Amino acid sequence: MASYVNSILRFPFFTIARAGEIMEDLSVPKLAFENIHHVLRRKGYLILDVPSKSNLVDMLLSSIGREPTWGSKIDRTHVAFYDEESMKSLLHSNGFETIKVRGVSFIRYDLLSLFSFTWNKRKWWLPKLIDAAMERFFNLGNLGAIQVFLCETSSRPKSSNLQ
Repeated sequence: MASYVNSILRFPFFTIARAGEIMEDLSVPKLAFENIHHVLRRKGYLILDVPSKSNLVDMLLSSIGREPTWGSKIDRTHVAFYDEESMKSLLHSNGFETIKVRGVSFIRYDLLSLFSFTWNKRKWWLPKLIDAAMERFFNLGNLGAIQVFLCETSSRPKSSNLQ
């Protein structure tokens, strides 16, 4: 079975790939981008989302001279933190052109745990209700606790001999 899967994945096969909140956990994202390129067709698309430093809370902290450190306090598995420009640069250097960026969610749910709010998601109805109301009445644009990137393959990056 493994040889069958490997033989399929030798050639570009997929039109769309999705990487959901994974890049911030990787110390060498270049390898992930090479693998994604490897399985995407020539005109392939990547939908990528990452926790973003380009959110309202972190921007407010920065404006008063405080360094946002929420990621390291909440999730120690995050080894990298991105804002829109740094992610676009990373994507571009790895053979992807950004088509569109969209911010999602006003409220960073991870912040709630700093205030001893439970991780029991059934009790998150109030923050989710507030978040939904704010998104309905205010346009986030590219700002948000999560940023979603729609990208298109532009070139094949030089391989690191991934086999």
